Amino acid sequence: MKFIGIGESLDRLEEFRPEGLASRILGHGDIVGLVKDFEEVVDEKKAQEDAEKLLRGDFTYDDFLKQLKIMKKMGPLTDLISKLPLGQLGIPQGIQVDDREIVRVEAIISSMTNHEREHPDCMNEGRIARIALGSGQPRQKVWSSWGGSRP
Repeated sequence: MKFIGIGESLDRLEEFRPEGLASRILGHGDIVGLVKDFEEVVDEKKAQEDAEKLLRGDFTYDDFLKQLKIMKKMGPLTDLISKLPLGQLGIPQGIQVDDREIVRVEAIISSMTNHEREHPDCMNEGRIARIALGSGQPRQKVWSSWGGSRP
């Protein structure tokens, strides 16, 4: 057996690796498979630059948006999470995630001005209301996505 289908379309075929499949079934994840998926969509030099930006505290919403797009290229979040060793981390198997949440976050960030993406500390009630209107999301969802705790 060369390939295994993990979805309903041809782009959801992946190389069959018995140890990876057994490891996923046991809740130990498939780190090798995850790394292979990651290597297919990520430029190593760019990943290193992004990691350095994050460590320096220079990571912006634009950078975050690029990371979300990379994650989407890797496939559904449920498949990515199934490759993580959740059982070893004490997280129950079968965790469900909604891929539409990424679309919502992308809409929120896309509704921000360049200044807001670079300087999230400038957020106020008026900006939150405008972003909510532009993204089609409730103000509470925009506020909580930004990191605030009030509506």
